[in-house]
Amino acid sequence: MVDSTIFNPNEKKAIVSLLRKYAEKYYANADAIHMDFKLEPSFLKDGIGFDGYSFEIGWHSHGSVMIVVPYKEILPYMETWARRIYGFN
Repeated sequence: MVDSTIFNPNEKKAIVSLLRKYAEKYYANADAIHMDFKLEPSFLKDGIGFDGYSFEIGWHSHGSVMIVVPYKEILPYMETWARRIYGFN
């Protein structure tokens, strides 16, 4: 897991939109993901995962839900310095 400062803060609306786009694939409720969603990113094989509590965004009552956004869609919202440090140039 890394800090959410790897993303441009002015792009939060676009990131939330991507999370909503992929929510159903991960059994999350897209309508429950709002601008106050705390970005807790993790680098994974296929993209960047974002953890959310199931009682807030999931269809079930406990645990957490991870929504994975493919790198090709999320990298444009990552800060230039972060792309360089993590080898995404």
